[in-house]
Amino acid sequence: MTEQNLLENSVTRSIYEDIENNKKFYIEFLQKLIQINTSKPAGNINQIVFEITDFLEEERVICEKIPVQVGKEQYTLFAFLNDSFEKKNLLFNGNMDAVPADQQDDWRFPPFSATIKRKQIYGRGAKDIKGGLPAMVITLRILKKICPNLKGNLIFNTVIDEEIDDKWGTKFCIEIRLNSINMDFAIVGEPTGLYPLPKSIVMGEKGVIQVKVHTKGKSCHFSMPFIGQNTIDMIWEINHHLEELETYLTEIPPPMTYDEIEQLLASSFPNQEIFQTLLTQQSIIKHLLLALTTSTYSFNIIKGGDADNIVPGECEGLIDFRLLAGQNPVNIMHALEKMISNLGFRHLDQTQLQSEAIGVYLEQQFSAEASYWNEWRNSTHLRYFYNLVEQTFGRKPFYFLYPACSDARFIRNTGCCRNTIVFGPGNAGSVHSVDESIEVEDFLNAIKIYALFAYKFLKK
Repeated sequence: MTEQNLLENSVTRSIYEDIENNKKFYIEFLQKLIQINTSKPAGNINQIVFEITDFLEEERVICEKIPVQVGKEQYTLFAFLNDSFEKKNLLFNGNMDAVPADQQDDWRFPPFSATIKRKQIYGRGAKDIKGGLPAMVITLRILKKICPNLKGNLIFNTVIDEEIDDKWGTKFCIEIRLNSINMDFAIVGEPTGLYPLPKSIVMGEKGVIQVKVHTKGKSCHFSMPFIGQNTIDMIWEINHHLEELETYLTEIPPPMTYDEIEQLLASSFPNQEIFQTLLTQQSIIKHLLLALTTSTYSFNIIKGGDADNIVPGECEGLIDFRLLAGQNPVNIMHALEKMISNLGFRHLDQTQLQSEAIGVYLEQQFSAEASYWNEWRNSTHLRYFYNLVEQTFGRKPFYFLYPACSDARFIRNTGCCRNTIVFGPGNAGSVHSVDESIEVEDFLNAIKIYALFAYKFLKK
């Protein structure tokens, strides 16, 4: 065995030993973060920033707290293994904010208690993303302690705005700091478990655009309906023709076909028979594969009408579009405008909503472009990451796409780092739920994978 191999084995052994010897300490750190209420909009983001900073600075990890103004001053955080960015740079990214813990009376344990029961830690944000977040923080601390002289740099960035509007989130951090660093690989720590399937490694995600459709007509008493213009009828007609929207768009193939994604998933099973049995029993898997390979749209909210005998003069509906990589939200808006014009409706601007004008006003509420790492199949680093996951969990993972969106889109689409994956502890299918929880072993395994990958990636 060469001296280099002996050193690698020694460092690997030291990482495993550190995690085992400090298991209780690391679990308590995870509990501390869950116990801090960072729910938007009332949560205390700064408290978690200070907690992470203190934890890292105990091992002399470089930390930079950047103030941002969101009603009150809050901080986003950067941390670095060293102060050199000339060699390889690996980015870890995760958010601190969480969704509110509604229906607290329905929780088995208080949502900010971080109670441990049957090897699960319960609490709001336990999966999304206070499992992956501390695992990344602990990785920085471990590497600083065990191998402080790594040639490359591990950059950690945790953000305050992911669950609501992204204004001060990852995109903001890229603009003010990360764009000045040449990133070679990036990992976003969102949960990627898809129970009962094995662990997934996510290389891309769908996009979204939400459009509020305001229809303005003419109200009247229903005893004389012909002198009015029913705005619910207008919404209904737009909805009825929504499937024609594709004729106004350039056809975009999915980044991977249904069969390709199915084969990636099947490859993680011991044999095809087991996989096909699961596919038959779990129809949700087929629905998921279909969602990943098609663009979808639906009126999910419609509000209109004031009384049972009045023709409604105003109505609004919200269309949720889920987009494939390559589909641009701007093009969706243009296509929707053309379709509505061809239905004979007049386009209104916002000021005309208060006038007697009859027509339709389109208001874009939220949008996020889809993203995809095209060259993932050629990455030796990704292959090593895959092997680490398989080795740690004793089961083959599978490469996959996200049906929802994550902050990985900013890292890929801004050019900060195309080589970006999403991988983290927790079952993605049950985030934001009552009794949200994470397996202790899943959390500890994430630390092992992050730390071993970071060491291997940065040592040369």
